[in-house]
Amino acid sequence: MPVELILFDLDDTLLRTADLEPYRGRDFLNRQSPEYIQRLSAQFRALPGRVMYSEQQLQALQLRFPGVRLGVFTRSPRHYAETLLGLAYPNVNWATLVAYECVTRTKPSGEGVLLAMRVAGVVQTQNVWLVGDGKSDIQAAYDAGCWCALDQSTWPNPRRREDWYALERLPDAIIHSPDELMDVLGRPFDYLPVAERLRELNGQLDGERAHRFSKIGYFNPLVTAGPATQIHSLGRHFSSDARQRVIWHPVTNDIHHMKNLMVVPDYWMGAIRSFIRNVVLNNIPLLAWGMGDLVITVVPAKPGRVQRLEAMVTQIANSHAAVPMGVENLEFNPNLLMYLPGAQSHHGNGLSRTQRFENVRDYLRATPDSGVNGKHVVVIDDVATSGASLIYSEIYLRAAGAASVTLLALTKNVGIG
Repeated sequence: MPVELILFDLDDTLLRTADLEPYRGRDFLNRQSPEYIQRLSAQFRALPGRVMYSEQQLQALQLRFPGVRLGVFTRSPRHYAETLLGLAYPNVNWATLVAYECVTRTKPSGEGVLLAMRVAGVVQTQNVWLVGDGKSDIQAAYDAGCWCALDQSTWPNPRRREDWYALERLPDAIIHSPDELMDVLGRPFDYLPVAERLRELNGQLDGERAHRFSKIGYFNPLVTAGPATQIHSLGRHFSSDARQRVIWHPVTNDIHHMKNLMVVPDYWMGAIRSFIRNVVLNNIPLLAWGMGDLVITVVPAKPGRVQRLEAMVTQIANSHAAVPMGVENLEFNPNLLMYLPGAQSHHGNGLSRTQRFENVRDYLRATPDSGVNGKHVVVIDDVATSGASLIYSEIYLRAAGAASVTLLALTKNVGIG
């Protein structure tokens, strides 16, 4: 896949700039005085190790991807950005600089990405990358429909709340050093969540990178206190507000098509198997030695609806029968959970977040005599949006005696809002 334009966030991506906050507020829009430039330049030089991406690294990208344009997309004032870029990168030819004054809506809008593409003469968003350190960078990339890489090089330890918000957006790639960007651009599929990686590579993983699984904490609005419930996912489902990304995101479109299918594409079997081996067995290693039982089940269909996920359990069982997953005592039971009559469709009935939780709380149940007492359970859903179905699946299965419950969504719903 060609790389035509790489857009970098400026503050705390290209450069470490936390101490320069007093120089980049709205009071400093448009052209500034020579005194401002002198003060900013002096402060720039006062911090060792300020430059994160060196000129040599940027020039190496241009050599590796002939014809690629380099640009900057920042929420900071233009004169501030021009000054810092001139100090840090005197020999870099930037194809475009999109600053606060250049757009009607800055990040998290993707307007700046589209403006940069027009200036650089790039047409296809699939050939554009946005590299940044925060949630708004990911949102802007999704809004424009381009790739995004989350660079954690300047993140503090421990992480801040805003860092977790960025991770929740599930960027295409997550890197910890500028040195990794070259490989991301050359082998982008290796950095995707495992299901998306398998989908793009026709089920065959190349390279040596570990499979990527996501785990996000979800809160129950009906409970005033308590920790978040952890839900794992194998890929992303882009919501309608990220329509420019939906257009060319195969897994999102597969999820839509699967609403009418009783057999899911094979790459989902590979992703689920990998999750069992790499996450479940890692968390409960005694299962590999026959100590304990593992049951795979799904969030049930509501009364009168097609039992698509229940059929997928049979598909997983057949895959295990053909090639065992490494669990000695593994059961497949699509009927551990049930919805009572009267349960509403979350999407079809337009339920709010709170209404979704109330609906699941009131109508989902563990089936009588489910037989889960003392067993470990994996519950699978297709898309995690509010997380209500999976959260109450755990609550009711634990009440029925399950030793542990692992929650897995094929995809996590992500978008711009």
